[in-house]
Amino acid sequence: MKPDILICDQAVSALGVSMQAQVLNLLQDLQDEFGLSCIFISHHLSVIKHMSDQVVVMQNGTVVEQHKSDAICSDPKTASTQKLLSAIPGGLGVADLCQGAAAVITD
Repeated sequence: MKPDILICDQAVSALGVSMQAQVLNLLQDLQDEFGLSCIFISHHLSVIKHMSDQVVVMQNGTVVEQHKSDAICSDPKTASTQKLLSAIPGGLGVADLCQGAAAVITD
């Protein structure tokens, strides 16, 4: 079996930082080796940044915003996106975090 798409729904949310990095690196290796596309569903923007190119923000099952990740970070259009950006943990600034990645983020 060689899937074209892998859906990762909160795939690393319950893991510690070190294990998160190992799993995300493995997923990137799989993407590179097999040309696999991944959809990441997460509230954690550092995962989004690390793994993807596009962001779709959903609220109550409806898409409310879609951009390349740097545009989402620099010019959030909706309250849902602003809320996600304001919740970045550990004192990381939006500018530091959002330098080029994304995925599906649900609110």
